[in-house]
Amino acid sequence: MTTPTMAADLRGEAAPLLKRVRAEAFPVLREEIARISAQDERLGWIAGYHLGWNEADGSPGNGDHGGRTVTLVLTALAAEAAGAPADEALAAAVAMELAKDFIQLQDDVIDNDPIRRERASAWQAFGVGAALLGADALRHQAMDVLARHRPHGLAAAWHLQETLGRVVAGQARDLSFEQRPWSGAGKVTLAEYRAMATMKTSPLFECVLSLGAVLHGAPSTLVADLIEAGRNFGLACQALDDILDLWGSPDPRDNFNDLRQGKKTLPILAALATDTTAARQLERLLERLPDEPQLELFQEAADLAEAAGGRFITEQQARGHYQAAVARLSALPLPQRRRTELITVSSLFGLRGHNETIMVGSV
Repeated sequence: MTTPTMAADLRGEAAPLLKRVRAEAFPVLREEIARISAQDERLGWIAGYHLGWNEADGSPGNGDHGGRTVTLVLTALAAEAAGAPADEALAAAVAMELAKDFIQLQDDVIDNDPIRRERASAWQAFGVGAALLGADALRHQAMDVLARHRPHGLAAAWHLQETLGRVVAGQARDLSFEQRPWSGAGKVTLAEYRAMATMKTSPLFECVLSLGAVLHGAPSTLVADLIEAGRNFGLACQALDDILDLWGSPDPRDNFNDLRQGKKTLPILAALATDTTAARQLERLLERLPDEPQLELFQEAADLAEAAGGRFITEQQARGHYQAAVARLSALPLPQRRRTELITVSSLFGLRGHNETIMVGSV
């Protein structure tokens, strides 16, 4: 279990890495957003708004709403570890950040999320159509960043394109699960859930760790190892996301967004698969939720899922995948410093929300 001291130590170790890479990468990222603005000013505003650089009218932002940009930093560190020079590492990092922002803009529309990072999400500020066009502009720019590099830029762009194709397919499958029942004929199975998570979440982490290596033309064995580590990080983080939806905040009003939408998450599915009284009670309660969307019933569903073992099973899977990812990174033929940097910054993905007890303390 991760203690507050361990979490603080981890953040402290990561802080200089985050600071250094951000200082190097942000000017490059701003150049790419400026390229979008040159095509259409409003698209540039949307991108800048999502990153926290400006308000919806294009005026300078009042603060950094762009998050920790761990994706950008980790992509750069993984590229450096694979031997990429600074220009390649920064190109990979910026492309990955743009691709992540594309996914987030699209996700907010799909999930009907009105808030991102404590202010209106882009589709609320600019409208659905404009936000989706902004997302497309970010995706295009990510490919352009990579394609300008020779001799491996086109291979890297294809690597990223294939990643985003898998993510979109996984998102579509996740969305379709919302229309399926919790039990009986047509229910979503644990195997189907795992296949969806492997498509929706893991590809992004795989690409974060491997994109710079592909852009540099690193050996295929190193690329494969980085992809496998990313796959496990992605599955760990998907499990953690599912946990946080049910138990992430001590205030229940901040929880249950996925449950309200009927999303099929691992703690619920794992609980339903147990032969327990709590599982049978949970099954009956889930059938009522669409017609009785009351906070007390959502809390009761979370309590029953925990009683049936769904939380324990999901936490075990998160820890197991995290340990597998760390083991793969630890075995890479890289200098110890590089391996440590990758593990440290990767672990930040496990320190989210109010619940910091899942993954990083298990290694």
